[in-house]
Amino acid sequence: MGQVLSCDGEESDLTASGAQHVDVQRITDENYDHLRSVVDEEIVIWGDAGLNKSRQMLDASGQSHVLRWAGRMNAQLSGELARQLSTVTPAALEDMLAAFRSPGAAEGCVSYEAPQVLNWDKEAETHVYPGHMTIREDVAATKLRHWRRLGVMAIRDSKVGVVLLAGGVNLRMGLADPPVAVSDIGLPSKKSILGHLCQRLKRVLDICDKTSPGTQRTSVPLYVMTSEFTHRTVSRHFADNGFFGLDEKDVYFFVQGSSPVFNSDSGKIAMRSPHEILRMPDGSGGFLKAMFSSSVFARMVDRGLDCLHVLACDNLLAKVVDPVFLGFCRDLEAHCGCKVVRRNATQDDSDVFTVKRIAAISHVADDDECACVVMSHELQRAATEVKAGETEASVFGCTDAGSLYFEMDYLEGVRDRTQRYHLVPRQVAALDLDSVEWLAGVQPSTPSAANSDGDLLWLSKYRTEAERHCECVRAAARTRRPDDVKRRQQPDATQRRSRFPVGWRRGDGVLWQGQLALGRSRAHVIPEFHAIDVMEFSDRAIAMQVNWREEFAPVRSHRGSSAPAKAVSALFSLHKAWIESAGGRFADESIDCEHRVEISPLVSYEGEELTGLFAGTLAHPFCLLGPNEGSPGDVCQLSPVEVPHPDDKLDYLTEYPSRPVVLASTNPRFPSQS
Repeated sequence: MGQVLSCDGEESDLTASGAQHVDVQRITDENYDHLRSVVDEEIVIWGDAGLNKSRQMLDASGQSHVLRWAGRMNAQLSGELARQLSTVTPAALEDMLAAFRSPGAAEGCVSYEAPQVLNWDKEAETHVYPGHMTIREDVAATKLRHWRRLGVMAIRDSKVGVVLLAGGVNLRMGLADPPVAVSDIGLPSKKSILGHLCQRLKRVLDICDKTSPGTQRTSVPLYVMTSEFTHRTVSRHFADNGFFGLDEKDVYFFVQGSSPVFNSDSGKIAMRSPHEILRMPDGSGGFLKAMFSSSVFARMVDRGLDCLHVLACDNLLAKVVDPVFLGFCRDLEAHCGCKVVRRNATQDDSDVFTVKRIAAISHVADDDECACVVMSHELQRAATEVKAGETEASVFGCTDAGSLYFEMDYLEGVRDRTQRYHLVPRQVAALDLDSVEWLAGVQPSTPSAANSDGDLLWLSKYRTEAERHCECVRAAARTRRPDDVKRRQQPDATQRRSRFPVGWRRGDGVLWQGQLALGRSRAHVIPEFHAIDVMEFSDRAIAMQVNWREEFAPVRSHRGSSAPAKAVSALFSLHKAWIESAGGRFADESIDCEHRVEISPLVSYEGEELTGLFAGTLAHPFCLLGPNEGSPGDVCQLSPVEVPHPDDKLDYLTEYPSRPVVLASTNPRFPSQS
């Protein structure tokens, strides 16, 4: 398996007093149970001492309900609750509550304004302002070639690393496991989004190696950020698919942090059980804290990386290590950059890239500019702060495409800066505190049990919080479906609450029973960081607007513009256009779910090297797989011995060969005395 980089935070008082610390470098199925037993022992050690340490923090913040049943818990359960609370610092809890009490106040925003578009027909820009945006389609071909060369040089010189954000838990999709990034979304090849992204990276590496014979193998390390809810599934997906052709030694996994879920009405921390707070991953911006709280960033420095390409794993068309984008950011000496697409009316659930003015830190000016993101649920409030003289359509006209560039030195410089929380509304199943019955020793079949044993979900069956989370999501999905039918029949029943029973067994008896309530869609909020927020600290943050038909097909919900069917159709249309540009023709020109067209990323990255591969009239479905890929059915197979036509290959990859390796080590070498 790929390497798992453990998160070693600051040593707590309990750890110093004797609690075992587990440093996991490699997790396999064979040693997983052993590691769980070690963790269980550590949980017992946390016990009452850990709860007493957290009591003062909870009482001061009005969250004393979390310890409502502390006196009834045994050492194992109190230890589990204490371990969870230890991940929430008083300062972080205060920041979350401040964001809840005064949404938007932490931003210090004066007004929002439209990003300034750079005009590359004029002379080269001598200064870059925060939020400067370049429209790729308006840039001359010579400039694009220059940026490609710069990007390829950085890739060949092993100066670029890739970070994939795969910690999401599919709340908008209503799924439990597997995550969207590793799911079958309906492609003919049965590949996942994660598989497409990794194979695009492999394609770029193969082209670099093929066009630079005799040089050292091109290497781009891949860092995959997971969460405790997705780590095992994502890492196993890599192992089961042979790391998608990438070198196993170049793939690293690290785990992001989590945030407690809050009730949107009361501001109270939601519970999943009397001894377990309801937690979710802390958002895409959690990658910064996760990198520095583990050995990830140090390993990046050791490899000599200059920059990172950070990508979300919900965009099927995302271009990994896009040479043009990398060269664009490096040419302008930007600290950070992002890709955006033009926002249309159907993208109402997408986050928006814009520029905001904030109160100036220095005494030189009254305010400063910074690039930022406005999340979809914040747009209504932000619309009231649009700069005078500008329209809402121009200010909030660009959607974040989930593709970011960061300089390593810049990330090092902002590692201790405070990121602001976004309170993201989500529909989750939380414990109804008033429904809990403490039934220590009661048999499940006795009448005093709160619910029948038939439909009751026993959380004690699952050893990890991730497993309990998945089962609760599945139960909520089963509960939601019949209730949705009732709501369509009774439109006024918008506040209907779906419930399902849960409980915990201890030995042969029942410890407690209660109900999880699935509230309305905005009944709970999750404090999250956003990756683009890291750009707010820079005065050299830029954006590139790309064509959404070529680079943006998000999978975020069951229906609407970000449904899986829409993303798959976008990929079909793009690949069909590639084939027709290369001389191929289809008998049926329509594109829908029945007329499927897919080209493996191992064959072509952006439509190159396809001329001469398509003879005669092609039929649907059509799937062109790469060398050594298994066939899913009615597909075309590209044999390893076939050589694509060379007249349309990526010529810019051959213009700047990799620089020669003078020494493999920095240690001095002296001629032998023989």
